[in-house]
Amino acid sequence: MLEKNATPLESVAEIFGGGLGGILGSALPDIVEPATSPNHRDIFHSAAAAAGLVRQARRRVSTYQRALCTKADAYAVKRKQPDASFLDQLIAFIAEIGLRVAAGFVSALAPGYLSHLALDASTPKSIPLLAARVF
Repeated sequence: MLEKNATPLESVAEIFGGGLGGILGSALPDIVEPATSPNHRDIFHSAAAAAGLVRQARRRVSTYQRALCTKADAYAVKRKQPDASFLDQLIAFIAEIGLRVAAGFVSALAPGYLSHLALDASTPKSIPLLAARVF
C-alpha cells in the first residue's frame, strides 16, 4: 500500500516485495499442479480457482497489507527512538523493511497467479471451468 509520504526506501521495499509476489504467484499454478502432460490443467488451473482467488483477495489482501504496514510503521518509530541502541535500531530496521516487503508481496501474489491463468486460457488447451476430472 504505497503511501504518498513514503520514503524512497519504503517504496522500494514494497515494490521489491510486489515483484517477488508476482513472480511466485505466476509460478504457483505449475508448482501445485506441475506440467506432467499437455492435459495437466485441473482445479488449480481452472476458472473456478480464479474466481475463488479474486473473491478472497478482494476480501483479505487490503486488510493484511494494512496490518503489515501498521506494524512496519511501529518499527520505524521504534528505530527512531533516541535511547535505542544500535542493535535495537538495526533489528527494528530489518523488521520494518521485511514487513514492507511482505506488504508488497501479498498485494501481488493473486495478480501473478491470475496472470498465469490468463496466459494459459489464451492457449489452444485453455483452462477448465471447474476441473479436468471429477474427484
